[in-house]
Amino acid sequence: MRKAKVFVLILFSSLFMLFTSTNIFASSSLINKEYKSINVYEKFDIKTIQNDSSKKYNYSSSDNAVASVNSDGIVIGEKMGECYITISDDNGSSSKLNIRVGFYKGIDVSTLNGDVNYNSIKSQGIDFVMIRSSYGWYDSYDAAAGKEYGFQYDSKLYNNVKGAVENNVPFGIYHYSYAKNTSEAALEAEYTINALKSTGAYANSMSLPIAYDVEDNKYQGSIDKETLTDIVITYCTKIREAGYQPMVYANKSWFVEHLNITRLNSLGYDFWYALWPGGNIDFSNKIQIANSGIYPLIWQYTSSGSVDGANTNSGRVDLNVMYMKEQVKLTFVSDGQVVEEKGIDKNSSTTFPEVSKKGYSFVKWIDSNGNTLTEQTKFNSNTTITAVYELEGYQKGDVNRDGKINTLDVYYAMKGIVNGTLTDEEKVILDVNGDSKANTLDINIIMRYIVGQIDSLQ
Repeated sequence: MRKAKVFVLILFSSLFMLFTSTNIFASSSLINKEYKSINVYEKFDIKTIQNDSSKKYNYSSSDNAVASVNSDGIVIGEKMGECYITISDDNGSSSKLNIRVGFYKGIDVSTLNGDVNYNSIKSQGIDFVMIRSSYGWYDSYDAAAGKEYGFQYDSKLYNNVKGAVENNVPFGIYHYSYAKNTSEAALEAEYTINALKSTGAYANSMSLPIAYDVEDNKYQGSIDKETLTDIVITYCTKIREAGYQPMVYANKSWFVEHLNITRLNSLGYDFWYALWPGGNIDFSNKIQIANSGIYPLIWQYTSSGSVDGANTNSGRVDLNVMYMKEQVKLTFVSDGQVVEEKGIDKNSSTTFPEVSKKGYSFVKWIDSNGNTLTEQTKFNSNTTITAVYELEGYQKGDVNRDGKINTLDVYYAMKGIVNGTLTDEEKVILDVNGDSKANTLDINIIMRYIVGQIDSLQ
């Protein structure tokens, strides 16, 4: 019996040394994080999260249509969705990186979630958190005055905001409404702002909207649609005037039956949509609010999630996705070669790359329709952008390059077009209208110039 105890002690000691060895842990995982959210067309270098970036690893994607990866570990978001990138070495060790393309994952918390461990939830891939700030607007219950719906700040507000800031987890706040008229809505807005300010300097780190939670059937269920919409607008107006972005939270029935979402959308408010379909969740497409054609910023897709360090006493937590801004892909082409590809926010402008071509002068950038593009141009769709050059030392229209523009150039150009024998340089010289095409339209302009109908080929 004594020998057995000694053996157990030795075994326990060995296991303890094994699992507390930093070298052992370092070799058990090839990367130092397991989750990454990127946008469509965004690039991510896995080597930046490798424990040993000097080593050569093998990479593969579980779904190349969602996110592809090359032999150098460069991941590209291809379309909205979720997949895994597997990182492996020649010794048979491997790790998986969960890639979310086009959205972030988050939770919403209140005092019901207890003391949230922000370091823990971040390690589990939580990108953001929405924190309940308050409900009602009174600091105490006053039955004599009929203020039965008056409550206070969420008791965990300060701790939640502090924890989010100190662990670099982006956060917003939400207020649960009991307002029955616009006057009460204005008070709730003031109360929400004061609740946020009660967190002191931490409040300055809030980067997400302030949400107005409208779903209380007892006090708001009998209010007609337009009146309740007015209540929401009053609250959101006050929030916006205070310098914050307002958001409206509701489930499908409240958005459809109790609120005029078209009015709210026209005012530029963000939406937080509660819809819990259950089963396997498909993140490959943005969800609409009740087939309205209106898309929320945040989708709360379940109330039965599990995130260690944030679960309620019932063992559950609300899970959300927050959609990234829609991206468009720009492909820059110079002399037939792609020089840069990048994604930018839809309806935004961007900088253009520096390009050159030996023996040529850069003229402009154009799209596939020949339209001139500048760094002030805003793009609303995927666009191929091509550099236009002109040959140095030669005049536009002098196709045969004899130093004169005359009928010989017309003859040379026509012959070259018919026979398909024009060189790339000759095409550039012939392209007098600047549409990056060498054709009869250019010849017509040259002929008009020769007979004096126009004074310039520009």
